[in-house]
Amino acid sequence: MQELTGVVRTMDKTILFVSLPSSNPYKDEKSEELLQALQSILGRMEKIYTPVRDEEISYVIRRRLFSSIDEKSARKVIEEFLDYAEKENIFPEGVEKADYRERFIKSFPFQPEVVDVLYKRWGSFPTFQRTRGVLRLLSLVVHSLKDTQKPFIRLGDFDLKNDEIRRELIKHIGPEYDSIIAQDITSENAGAKKVDRSLGDAYTPFSFGTVAATAIFLYSFSGGPERGATVAEIKLASCDPSCPSSIVVEAVSKLKENLFYISDEGLFFTNQPNLNRILLTKMESIGDEMLREEEKKLLTKNLSKEHFDIFLWPNNSKDVPDTKGLKLIVQQDHTKCKEFLETCGERPRVYRNTLVFLCPLESERINFENFLKRKLAWQLIEKDKTLPITDAQRKEIRDRMRKIEKEVRERIRSLYRTVLLPSKDEFKEIDLGIPTYGRDLTIDKEIYERLRSEGEILEKLAPLSLKEKYLKDRDWVETKNILESFFKTAGEIRIVSDKVLRDCIKEGVKQGLFGVGEIEDESPVCRYFKTEFSPKLVEGEILIKAELCELKPEEKISDEEFQSYITKIHQSKTIEAIEKIKEEIAKYTLSSEQKGKLEDEIKKKEEELRGVHPLLPGEKYQKISLKLKVPTGKLSDIARMIPYLKTKFSQLDIKVEIFAQDGEIAISDYEDKIKEAINQAGITIEEEEVE
Repeated sequence: MQELTGVVRTMDKTILFVSLPSSNPYKDEKSEELLQALQSILGRMEKIYTPVRDEEISYVIRRRLFSSIDEKSARKVIEEFLDYAEKENIFPEGVEKADYRERFIKSFPFQPEVVDVLYKRWGSFPTFQRTRGVLRLLSLVVHSLKDTQKPFIRLGDFDLKNDEIRRELIKHIGPEYDSIIAQDITSENAGAKKVDRSLGDAYTPFSFGTVAATAIFLYSFSGGPERGATVAEIKLASCDPSCPSSIVVEAVSKLKENLFYISDEGLFFTNQPNLNRILLTKMESIGDEMLREEEKKLLTKNLSKEHFDIFLWPNNSKDVPDTKGLKLIVQQDHTKCKEFLETCGERPRVYRNTLVFLCPLESERINFENFLKRKLAWQLIEKDKTLPITDAQRKEIRDRMRKIEKEVRERIRSLYRTVLLPSKDEFKEIDLGIPTYGRDLTIDKEIYERLRSEGEILEKLAPLSLKEKYLKDRDWVETKNILESFFKTAGEIRIVSDKVLRDCIKEGVKQGLFGVGEIEDESPVCRYFKTEFSPKLVEGEILIKAELCELKPEEKISDEEFQSYITKIHQSKTIEAIEKIKEEIAKYTLSSEQKGKLEDEIKKKEEELRGVHPLLPGEKYQKISLKLKVPTGKLSDIARMIPYLKTKFSQLDIKVEIFAQDGEIAISDYEDKIKEAINQAGITIEEEEVE
């Protein structure tokens, strides 16, 4: 080299041009020494010229890649874009329309950001030969787009599926990005493709998800500390003049939710999985049993038991008792509803009209389970102390969990929205519909309010309705039968309790819409009409048409006639004769004085005929022994007498006989529920007989 420079120095009109690489292309020690020696020798007399200045790069690219450009068409395209950018207010901060026009004219058909990002960011990699690298990469991009109708080339138009383009990029950033690009941007199931489809049919042809993801990827890398982009930069690098730029913002928002390697701390890609990737991994570890437990937990939390007895996912129909109370049975599907309606264990169900079924809408099942998996996955991530999570990511996790908690009621209610009511044709289906935002009601309360508003559950029954339903074509009906039909007959009037019927009858009697009485000699006898009355709803008590209850004119009895009946009582020889006198005098309206005297005379005569002497003042019993046959439901009346007897006798022994037949009970239930209860109460079984 010294000889060469020496010869050149002695010659006229001779210049020596030497081009040295900015770095050692051979990467070995000897080459490095040789490069440094040359730099040292030439440095003594060098005069450095930069082949291409920054402001000239656009011109060089155009000159090298295109033989000619239609400047008139180019200016038309540029002006259209400038008008659009001005309208959408997407020019870079501090850049005027005229300045951007000048830059675009120089870089066309490339958007100015294409040249800036490649030359200044990617060009800062030691391995990226700035001008040559940009030319090589853009030549590949132009070739890949030559058959398209794009008016200009954006960063988002780089086809990362193209193997040559992708290789040209990842050789500077690492081979691991090959799979990252596929997973997040280019494969059919990539997050960017999902965003393309989610933006709606009108925007599908523009692939804004893929375009924005590609722009973010190209903004993500440099040889220096600079990395990433702002939303405004991505909007400018991805927008299309035929669509509002806001669609790019929406696409970016969805990319942050769907991509696995976009940073949680900004718009740039890294080779570390983000929270989306960690979330997916945790979601894949969640099994069906875990989902089932969480679903049951959320259901329990959203049921209040205020209006119904709640039965959540019962396994067997015997788990739901056959009682008169309203019951809400929450099923995992509708297949067992008929079985629960018709049976209680191995015997037929009696009180069928008390059941209300709540079933999930199967079309919502997948969405709900995905939500549930996300909820559980965030909980697992928060508890996993081994994950390398930053403080910013931990804050994001807490924010996501709070957001999910706010959605819980809406999600569980969207799934469990089908109500099945017993009807004459098996079931009547009611769809609760989409939950109302902000309405803070538990599911069972909402069901109750809906059924009440539609008249499927009654808190109050109009007496006129009762009259029209049961006395339109008949003279009388037993009140107990009405009550039983409400509870037993599927599709009948559904009342919250028997108090509804009591109040209805009480009001109807008072208004004179019907009367209440009993059957005597196979005919209805009205006892209460247009008066205050509290029905008992027991056997023998009947509801009677108003026409049969209208009061007849009073027929009074003279003192002489009354005295003749008293004489007949004195002369009676049998109880039957007394009963006949009662029937005869019943047609008269007696004064209170006459009633009292008649009752006294009848009582004395009956005691005389039966051989019962009148009770003398001060007489007492020293011993009482009673064996009673107690109707079902009346045992409590007997129990109320016991404390009184204990105040009169120092020794009180009570024995109870239970005789049950015409049914069956499992031996295990008898041992666990009957005998165990007796033993727990400290009661001795003196005799036991079972078959």
